[in-house]
Amino acid sequence: MESPTDKGDVHDDDLKHVISGGRTIISKSAFTDNDIPTLDYDSIFGGQIVDKIKRLVPHSFTSARTVRYLLEIKALGLGLERVINNQKNVVIVSMGIGQDVIEVIEKSGYKNIHFPVPNRDHSLQGVVFVIKNSDLPSIVFHDLQKQEVEESKLELIKQEINLYASVIDLSESANSKIREQWASDLMDELDFKVQLSIGLIAILHWKKNRTVVQINLVSGYKEQGIQSDINEVLPIR
Repeated sequence: MESPTDKGDVHDDDLKHVISGGRTIISKSAFTDNDIPTLDYDSIFGGQIVDKIKRLVPHSFTSARTVRYLLEIKALGLGLERVINNQKNVVIVSMGIGQDVIEVIEKSGYKNIHFPVPNRDHSLQGVVFVIKNSDLPSIVFHDLQKQEVEESKLELIKQEINLYASVIDLSESANSKIREQWASDLMDELDFKVQLSIGLIAILHWKKNRTVVQINLVSGYKEQGIQSDINEVLPIR
């Protein structure tokens, strides 16, 4: 993707996807000496936010696609040739493909512009995208509103992407307003909990005038519609 801080190429009519942080509560024992620790509490919560981003970004490609073809694996090489049509500054992004598809792409001579994306979502298995470099998405990190920072007592931990975090003891009277935001059926447990927050607002921008070619590969495990005639596959615009 393009530079995360360059806002010159983003516009109001772009296709946008919002990436945000989150909050959770865990046992206070993770922060208490001589108590039962909660192992890797920070990395587990951070991992949940990362997993959310890993789901959102691949799905943004499908929502940004402008052309879709359905081809058999054996026709993929020719399909890529017809789409790319000797153009430079083009990339291939694949999701959920097997070694057989990787070999087809490499034998077609596109290994150096192929970027496989690990993906566990079954709806994005066996998908290949062809995109011009100039049509790749940009990501812009926005600062949080002052009120949100103050209310959640967030502290800036990475200025380059406006990333904030906080740990709040819900048993302290000074945090009563935050405590009240949690479900009433948890009230009896909140004296033994802390709130973890990760503050982040980023927007993934796809240009309005873009060409994103999506090639789905025929699978015997799911219905995907009518297979495309290879002669219908057109060069990327």
